[in-house]
Amino acid sequence: MKKAICLAALVWGLAGLPRAQAQLLSFGPRVGLSMSDLSGLPTNADNGTYRPGVMAGAWGRLKIPVIGLFVQPELLYVQKGGNYTVSGTNGTYNLAVNQLDVPVLFGIQFFRTFRGYLGPVYSRTLDSQLSGPNLPGSEVPGIYRDSRSAVFGLGVNFKKLEIDARFITRSNPIASSTNLRTGGFQITAAYRL
Repeated sequence: MKKAICLAALVWGLAGLPRAQAQLLSFGPRVGLSMSDLSGLPTNADNGTYRPGVMAGAWGRLKIPVIGLFVQPELLYVQKGGNYTVSGTNGTYNLAVNQLDVPVLFGIQFFRTFRGYLGPVYSRTLDSQLSGPNLPGSEVPGIYRDSRSAVFGLGVNFKKLEIDARFITRSNPIASSTNLRTGGFQITAAYRL
């Protein structure tokens, strides 16, 4: 009789295993709007303005059972940059940077609906362009291909849809020829497959 009860308990436990694994691991696509700006502007520059961009990619999340913590790596294509004017010139300088971002987020889920997270972001510059008065659009000289920054944000879950708001800290300088740094915020939507 003991063997039958143990066997029934084992079968019942194994039957629930795929459901438990599905709750521990989730993934899907992510799209959103990126608003970035610049710091480290030249001393004769007026305040910069935000530059809108798009972002798209994929995410995965591994939940740690019972305590509500999770690890969430992502792979995102993000458009960044900013605009600024320099005193004594008749135009605006525009910096556009396209990057492949890999954030690794560590977070906690609370009230089953909300998430808070933070983590490092590793970025790889795919291309960049600086244009302005007397400056044709060209690659930023001395561009650093790799950069690092940090991200923190909040998210809310609606069944399979997730909405997030994030702040990206300033990265290291984008090139050896300048002290310009990008930072900003993102509003994203993700679908859980």
